[in-house]
Parts: sequence; structure tokens; C-alpha cells
Amino acid sequence: AATQVFDTQFGPGRDNRDVCSFGFEPNPKHRERHQALQNAYREMGWRYQHMFGGVSDHQGNLTFYREPGVSKHEDWGFSMIRRWGDASVQVDVPLIDLAPWIDHHIYQRRLPDVVYGNYATDEPKVVMKLDIEGSEYIVLPDLLYSGVFC
Repeated sequence: AATQVFDTQFGPGRDNRDVCSFGFEPNPKHRERHQALQNAYREMGWRYQHMFGGVSDHQGNLTFYREPGVSKHEDWGFSMIRRWGDASVQVDVPLIDLAPWIDHHIYQRRLPDVVYGNYATDEPKVVMKLDIEGSEYIVLPDLLYSGVFC
């Protein structure tokens, strides 16, 4: 599905060296994998930056809970809900205020001097996918009210 979005937005002449991708992941169990991806993509000339933390309409910390012991399903139960009652393992993660982050790192960025792909337009594009476990209800209005979203 992500490939279809990129093909639609950037066209078949896309060169992935022109794409700058950011990922936010609050689960510390996935940090090593994202760091390995970041390193592998860098070797390919791709720009991917992983940020450890969640996104919200404010900076701070958020408490998540995970299954006690070793997860059988790659930590699918990592959640803001205590699914295992008192046995749930508490994990505090940093929150990033997404609106000012987008303003600083997307809108105010310096565009690269070199473009590798063949595009129908020279205008930069921004594609965003959010899967933030229900926090969309506080983050999306904040992005609209702050003026960074549309």
C-alpha cells in the first residue's frame, strides 16, 4: 500500500534518494530494528531517520504497558491499556509535540541541491501516514489549529 502511495505521488521516475522519511516508534523493543533499517538505508543512499518516542499535541512522557515475560507476538500488546492487570509491565516513553516538529523539520528545511529522479513538477511533496493508537483524535486537530496541516 505504501508503494502505491509513493508511485501516485512521486511517479514512476522516483529515485528513493530524493525521499526523506521519518519514523516515530515508542516501543523500545523495536528501537534496534529501526536503527538497523536506518543504517541499511543510509548505505543505499536513502534518507530515513528514526525517532524513539510517540507523538502528541504536547511534549512530555506517556506510559505504555506490555505483556509480562517474553511476548509471543513481537509485543503486539504494547498499549496504553493495562491488558494484563497488575502483571502489566510499565514503560514510560517520551512524547514529541508533532506540530512544532513538522514546522521545524519539514516546512523550514533546506531542500537538497541535487535531485536524482525525473519528476513532472519541481514542487516538494509531503506524504504522512499516522498510526498512533487513538491519539489521532488529539494530534490531527492540533495539526489543523497550528496551521501545519493543510
